[in-house]
Amino acid sequence: PIGDIGYARVLAKSRRPYTTTDGHICVLIYTDPQWQRFLKETGRHDLLDDERFQTLASRAEHIAFVYDTAAEIVATQSTSQWLEVFERLEIPAAPISTLESLRDDPHLQAVGMFRDISHPSEGDLVMPDAPVRFNHESMSLQQLQPRLGEHSEAVLREVGLSAQQIEAMRATGATLTPGGQNE
Repeated sequence: PIGDIGYARVLAKSRRPYTTTDGHICVLIYTDPQWQRFLKETGRHDLLDDERFQTLASRAEHIAFVYDTAAEIVATQSTSQWLEVFERLEIPAAPISTLESLRDDPHLQAVGMFRDISHPSEGDLVMPDAPVRFNHESMSLQQLQPRLGEHSEAVLREVGLSAQQIEAMRATGATLTPGGQNE
């Protein structure tokens, strides 16, 4: 080893989705022309001739400063504003979805990513569907997620425990019955 432990680019504090005024966004400003367009667009003319932004090698050498600067700039506008800017500048970018917003994602809706099901103990649920289709059809749902304790007895028998040992485990609360309750 000839340097510090770790890869500076990965370990940089600001190497993560950038915070916007209303959420987060992933951005890949990578090439020299992309950085030049980004800095011009954001009015950071003071950095256009800064050697730290000139080449991939110099950006890598000063990666923490580069990422911190980008994070500071991106924090000034909303995700939708940045998506428009990055689209125009031909810089790859995508919004970060929250669990709450995934169901409203246009692409996930278009590909039918979610399935509504009724679970016997959990009620109505939304779950991700299989990501592949056969003849434009979703795969059939063979079995729902097991309830807590549903397979305990079968698994314990499979590993060689006797009925008495399983019953002793139930009595101490070490395992559950199929309904999820200790007897």
